[in-house]
Amino acid sequence: MNLLVLVQNYPSEFDPHSLKYVHTRNKYYSDLGINVLVLAFKATKEYVFENISVTNFKSFNRKYDINSFDAIVSHAPNLRNHLKFILFKGKSKKIIFFIHGHEVLRKSKYYPKPYPILTPKFFIIIKMINNVYDYVKLVALRKYFNTNLLTGKIKLIFVSEWMKNEFQNNVQIKTNLLENNSAIIHNGVSSEFLNCNYEYSSQKGNTKIITIRPFDDPKYAVDLVIKAAVDNPHMEFHLFGKGQLFNSIKIPPNLKIIKKYINHQELPLLLNNFTAAFMPTRLDSQGVMMCEMATYGIPLITSNLSICHEMLKDFPNVFYISNNSPKILIEDFIQKISHISKLNKDKFSFENTILAEIKYFHQILYNSEFNCRKN
Repeated sequence: MNLLVLVQNYPSEFDPHSLKYVHTRNKYYSDLGINVLVLAFKATKEYVFENISVTNFKSFNRKYDINSFDAIVSHAPNLRNHLKFILFKGKSKKIIFFIHGHEVLRKSKYYPKPYPILTPKFFIIIKMINNVYDYVKLVALRKYFNTNLLTGKIKLIFVSEWMKNEFQNNVQIKTNLLENNSAIIHNGVSSEFLNCNYEYSSQKGNTKIITIRPFDDPKYAVDLVIKAAVDNPHMEFHLFGKGQLFNSIKIPPNLKIIKKYINHQELPLLLNNFTAAFMPTRLDSQGVMMCEMATYGIPLITSNLSICHEMLKDFPNVFYISNNSPKILIEDFIQKISHISKLNKDKFSFENTILAEIKYFHQILYNSEFNCRKN
């Protein structure tokens, strides 16, 4: 099977975290003998990242024949690149769209406002432009999907039931077309979290909480991490990530800011140094990192949102807080996590995620079952 994977951006040596969830599945595909070429529209040159070949639009036009690919896989399709490329280059191909979130939502309805201290100049004008773009985007997607789903050449994969429902609320596809041409398959988690288990190695009585989040995007609720640190002054909070937020605000003395991202290979050993993870959110279509942490087995505190319950309801090591709680008392959760013994390695397992995707691809392309043979 030869796949052309369309993305806006892709991990590289200089930015190893961009769309990591796409790279995770591409590595699995490659291990199973599937040929993958990534077309990253923001890439300025061709490169190879962890054995996955990445090209850009200019190089693709010069070096590759669209007919050499069995299918196009489009992650988070946008108008200006993905659909334009597909309409001009890929009309004859089978196309699988992965729907991840913002690309099919009216963002002003779902996304929280920027932090006041980081609100850009001319925010009102920017918001108006984004609203116009979202309106055009949704009209174009509605027309494209309602027309092309009829041909049987395109299929949709949603990463959660929540994402499928919100897609339908925003794009409004004919129900029978959507049901007959789509599947719900969660993003897989990296093998490090499936093959290893959490082993708490810190000193007894020294409660340490870890959060890994971009600082500046309010949907990741770093403000709630600050609040939790203030509400629990006897605990240590460690926040890993990047952004400008902490250049301008006061940091509680028990909140340590580490301005870096952690490679996935290093993350399990890092988690072993913490009593629990605190990963609040205001908006996720799945929340891959919190799913990875839950799978690994570290006690996890996240937000009491429907998407979090959909993803994590079967994990005994997960607890929920209201984003509107007057106080975030971590001690209430710490008392409950001391005797967690059972781990859930099934929900985001290779079989239930990556292999399910590949079986769906085979069904679409060859109307046959896929025989799994790892290289």
